[in-house]
Amino acid sequence: AILSENGGLETGIPSAENYLSQELVRRNGSIYKTLNYVFPEIVVTPGEYNFLIASNEKVEIDSAELRKRYEDRQLETRWVTPEYLEYILDEERLGWVKGEFAVQENMSTNRDLTPISYYYDLSLWISRFYPHLRVIFERSSRASLLWVILPLALIVTGVRWQRNWAVPFTVGGIGLSQMLLQLVILFSFQVLYGYLYAEVSLLISAFMAGLALGAAISAKMIKSTSVDHGGQQNKQKLIGVQLGIFAYSGVFLILLKSEIPLPAFAFSLFALMGGCLAGMAFPLAVALLFDTPGENAGKLYGADLLGGCAGAFIGVIFLIPLLGIPQTCLVVMLVSIAGVTILL
Repeated sequence: AILSENGGLETGIPSAENYLSQELVRRNGSIYKTLNYVFPEIVVTPGEYNFLIASNEKVEIDSAELRKRYEDRQLETRWVTPEYLEYILDEERLGWVKGEFAVQENMSTNRDLTPISYYYDLSLWISRFYPHLRVIFERSSRASLLWVILPLALIVTGVRWQRNWAVPFTVGGIGLSQMLLQLVILFSFQVLYGYLYAEVSLLISAFMAGLALGAAISAKMIKSTSVDHGGQQNKQKLIGVQLGIFAYSGVFLILLKSEIPLPAFAFSLFALMGGCLAGMAFPLAVALLFDTPGENAGKLYGADLLGGCAGAFIGVIFLIPLLGIPQTCLVVMLVSIAGVTILL
C-alpha cells in the first residue's frame, strides 16, 4: 500500500546452493507464496541466500545490463563482481529455484495471526540437529482443532471416572489456559504494533499484579462461605472462574477477528484481568481440598506449574503457528469447558 506505482519489495532468506531439502523448500516456499499472494511478479535469485524481489510490474534482471552499469560506474567490489552476477542470474538456475518454491501446494500462506513460516523455520532447524523428529513435525503441520478436542474428551472421561483427580486437573487446565492467553497477548501486541521488547516488562508486571489481586479477592470469597456448605460454594465459585476464563478468551477472540484498533494500554488491562482470574482459581481449589490443605496445596501448585509448562510448550511450538492466535483462543475456551465438565 505504501509503495510507489512501480515500486518493489525485496527480502532475503537463507537457502542452499544446489540441494533444497523438503523443510527448506517449505520454509522458503511459504514466504514466496505469501509474497505472491500480494505481488503478481516475483524473481528469486539462487544461492546460499535467496533474494526475493516482488512487484506489481514485471521485474527485469539481465546480467549483461547489470555488467554494463557496473562498468559505467567504475565500481570496485570484492565479492559482487560481474562474473558473480552472471553466475547468480543464470536463466536455468533462476527458473529452477523459483520452480521449487512455486510448485509446492501443501504450504500455507504466512499471516499476522497465523505465523506458519515460523513453524516451517523451526521444522527446518529441528531437521538439521534432530533428524529423527522430522516425521513428527511433518505430520503435525496438518494439525486442526480436532487434535485438541479428542484428547480433552478422553481426559474429561477419565477424570470423571477418577473423581479424586478432578481438582488437580482443573488447576492444571487453568495454568495451561493462562499461559496460552499470556502468549496470545504478547504475540498479538507484537503483530499490531510491530515491536514487543519495550513492553514485555509492563505486560508481565500487569499479569503478576493480577495474580496478587485475584488471590486477595479469592481469600475474601472463601471467608464468606458458610461452614456447612463451604465445599459446594467454593466449587461453584471455581466453576465461575472457569466460565470467566471462557468469556475472557471469547471477548479477546472477537476483538482480534473484528480488527478493532486496540490501544497499547488495553493489552496491559487484558494481562491484568487474565492474571486476576488465574489468581482467584488457586486458593479456591486449595479450599476445596480442605482435609489436608498443606499436602494438597503442594500437589495443586505442581499441577499449576505443569499446566503452565505444557501451555508454553504447545502454544509456542504448535498452537500459535499452526492454528493461529484466534484458534488458540478457542483452545482456551475448550479447556475451560472441559474444566467445568470435570467439576460438575
